[in-house]
Amino acid sequence: MAEEVMVIEEPEVPLAEEPEFEEPVEIEEPEVPLAEVPKTGDNMMVWLLAAILSLIGAAITFRRKNEA
Repeated sequence: MAEEVMVIEEPEVPLAEEPEFEEPVEIEEPEVPLAEVPKTGDNMMVWLLAAILSLIGAAITFRRKNEA
């Protein structure tokens, strides 16, 4: 028995027409402030202050507990 080979021809891919381009439009960018802006995202001093206050509170509590 001979095997039959079926060849499937693929149709060509349809292509869209290339659009016509107009002159490029220039979009103005707003000026960016370079100085005198508030710094954001730096809250290390808040954490340091909270840690110091926690240590002071723990020390006061420990002293009162030992005095009694």
